[in-house]
This record gives sequence, C-alpha cells and structure tokens, in this order.
Amino acid sequence: MLRRASGAYVLDTPEQALRVDVADVPFVVTGYEVLGDAGSQSISFVTSLGVKIPLDAEHPLFLRTAPDGQTKPYVMVREGLEAVLHRNVFYGLAGIAQERYPGGPYGVSSNGLFFPLE
Repeated sequence: MLRRASGAYVLDTPEQALRVDVADVPFVVTGYEVLGDAGSQSISFVTSLGVKIPLDAEHPLFLRTAPDGQTKPYVMVREGLEAVLHRNVFYGLAGIAQERYPGGPYGVSSNGLFFPLE
C-alpha cells in the first residue's frame, strides 16, 4: 500500500515500510469517461493501474506547476496521493470544456461542480 507520510512516499509491506522516491506524483491518469450531458455530467478518470477515480469534491482536478516548471493538471486520488493527467486526457477534456460564464474560465463540470482548466 502506497501512502504519504511527512512529505515522503512510503510503500508499506507486511514485513517493512520502504521510502519510495517519486519525481512528481506516483500515478498517471491515462483515460477518462464522460456520462450524461452538460447539465448533469459525471466524469471519471482511469489511472495506468486501472483505478477508477470520480471527478468530484473528494477527488478535485487542479492545475499546479510541476517540478519541471510546466503547469500540469492533477487529480486527487486518495489520502494525499495525486495523479497527473496524461496530455491526451487533458486535451480530451479541453475538447468538452465550456465557459463557466461569458468571459470566464473554461473548464469541465462533473457531479455538480465546475473545475477550471486554465
């Protein structure tokens, strides 16, 4: 089980706990699914490990500067563990993004919440 403790990533096994070096975040979102229409849309992400993550208040989407200096999209996976969205996933979301209000930020809605993409 991977967890985060005191700012470090730790892999817990039945025999021991090992610190793991991670360059950015431990997971990558490689796919997504959109259910419903714009008014009642629900988006779910899928990591490279096959874990499905709903885009909601508990698993928000946010932008942040990565260690390489680029602004990248991330989603909260669980308990302080995040996943970075693969570029193709982000471009797919950009294709369905809408303005929140005229002149406002573009983003996606999921489970009744708006998540800006800029």
